Amino acid sequence: TAALDKKLPKSKKDSSGLLGMSVRDLTKQEKNQLDLDYGVLVVQIQANSAAAKAGIIRGDVLLLLNSKKVKNVKTYKSLVESLKKGRSAAVLVRRGSGAQFLVLKP
Repeated sequence: TAALDKKLPKSKKDSSGLLGMSVRDLTKQEKNQLDLDYGVLVVQIQANSAAAKAGIIRGDVLLLLNSKKVKNVKTYKSLVESLKKGRSAAVLVRRGSGAQFLVLKP
C-alpha cells in the first residue's frame, strides 16, 4: 500500500463523522494490484478519532466492518450509520501484504 499512499486524494468523510476517517473506492487497477474484489481505501484520519485510536492508518484498506463486507463507499456509509456510539465494532483492514482485525470504539 505504499504506492497507493503516495497518490491518496482527499475524499468523502464517513457520513456520520462517528469514526473520523475519510475513504474512497478502490480503482480497478488498485483492486488488481492488491488482489482484492472489494474494500475502501482510507485516505485521511482525524487525530484522536475512533479510527485513530483503533490503529487505522492512511493507506489501510477496510475489508470488513462487524463481519460485513465493505464493498464500496456506499456500503461503508450504510455500515457506519448502523454502528451504535459506545459499542465496539470489529474491522478487518488490509495493510501491506497482510490483514488484521482492529477494534473500533465509536
